[in-house]
Amino acid sequence: MACTSSKSNFIELKGEDDVFVHFSAIETPHVRDLEVGEPVKLVVVQGVRGPQAAAVEVWSSEEN
Repeated sequence: MACTSSKSNFIELKGEDDVFVHFSAIETPHVRDLEVGEPVKLVVVQGVRGPQAAAVEVWSSEEN
């Protein structure tokens, strides 16, 4: 589980470096942006410029 950082286009991971996220990596239907503090689950992959988020899904309160 991770939460978004106040830095745009980055997700803050607990105990790890922040990772870049592009809106196209968000797989939750009808979601184009992430809110600061919003819980998400994701896969970290190696991108051209370093680690980045893939398969990002927003967790609803029912799933936590």
